[in-house]
Amino acid sequence: MVRQQELLYNVEFQLQQMERKVARAKGERSDEETRALNARIKGLTTQLEGVNAQHSMLLAQVKKAEDDLSRAIRTNNGLMKDRGTRVAREGGRGCRRWTGSRTTCCLALRLSVRCSMLMCRV
Repeated sequence: MVRQQELLYNVEFQLQQMERKVARAKGERSDEETRALNARIKGLTTQLEGVNAQHSMLLAQVKKAEDDLSRAIRTNNGLMKDRGTRVAREGGRGCRRWTGSRTTCCLALRLSVRCSMLMCRV
């Protein structure tokens, strides 16, 4: 009789283990495991919100930097155009600018006109 009860207990225990395995395969979790997973989800969601906020801030900074660059390029192009017009208006055969130990051609020499820049010589 005791032997039969022992065998019956072992069979029931194995049955419970198999039922737990089947439930786990179906995706069911224990209450403790569910709480731990929900806490992890909450933490990761908070972290994701922070990263998304940082991403948005960085995108705004990139857009501002690109706008500033475009504005600077337009300003520079306008100044170069004004400078070229002024140099061409003054006429002449060009000049050379002293840079350290050698002489290099400035913009006016490339335009074959006389330059009025202060750092240019003759």
